[in-house]
Amino acid sequence: SNGINYEGDPRRAPGEDVDSPNILEFYLSVLVVPLATLMILRDSLQSIHSHDDKYVMIIYLQVYCNYL
Repeated sequence: SNGINYEGDPRRAPGEDVDSPNILEFYLSVLVVPLATLMILRDSLQSIHSHDDKYVMIIYLQVYCNYL
């Protein structure tokens, strides 16, 4: 067990499989939104100074992981 208790969550029935229809919504929120935000950030940052994208991505990923 990962230590997270889902029993208080009304959207998740007890014993509900992870492969529920909400998995698409989960991937959209976890993957698509950050990637789109990253692309927007990259465009605005490149107009300021075209620095190595690696540093921008590392900083962004650290911020995003802290947000999670």
